[in-house]
Amino acid sequence: MNRFHPGTAIKGEYMKRNLTPAAAVVKSGSRSRTPIAAAVAVRGWRLAFMPHPNIQQALPRMDLPPHVEALPYAGEDVQALHARCALLVTDYSSLAFNVAYLDRPVVYYQFDRDEIEDGRHVGRRGYFEYERDGFGPVALDHEAVVAAIVAS
Repeated sequence: MNRFHPGTAIKGEYMKRNLTPAAAVVKSGSRSRTPIAAAVAVRGWRLAFMPHPNIQQALPRMDLPPHVEALPYAGEDVQALHARCALLVTDYSSLAFNVAYLDRPVVYYQFDRDEIEDGRHVGRRGYFEYERDGFGPVALDHEAVVAAIVAS
C-alpha cells in the first residue's frame, strides 16, 4: 500500500523530522558549507538520498538541494549502490547488514527511539540492540548524527 499520493501534503511528526534519517543529513549539508557539506566535498563523495520504497512517492515534493542526488528504487540496482557507497546513514533498516558486510561504515540516526520503545510506532523494540549489535555509532539527535558522519 502506498502511503503518499500525488498532491498529499508532507506533514506529521515523522515528516517534520525529515521524512527519513538521511533527510536531516541531506538538509543539514545542503545550502551552505556546513560540516556535512564540507566532509562530502573534501572526500569527493556524492551525496545521495534514497528513501524507503513506501515513501518514494513523496520524493518529488521534498525540498532537496541541487547537489543532492535523489535515488528512486525503481530502475536502480540497490546491491550495486551498496557496493559503491562510502557511508550509509539509516535508522533501523536491515540494509545496514548488507553495507557492513561490504566493510562500509554505518551510522544509525534514531531520532524517534522513544516512540519505538514505548509502542507509538509501527516498529517495536526487539532483541537487536544497536549500540551493542550494530555496525556503527548510534545518534539520537541531529548534532550527534552530523558529528558521526563527519568523523566517519
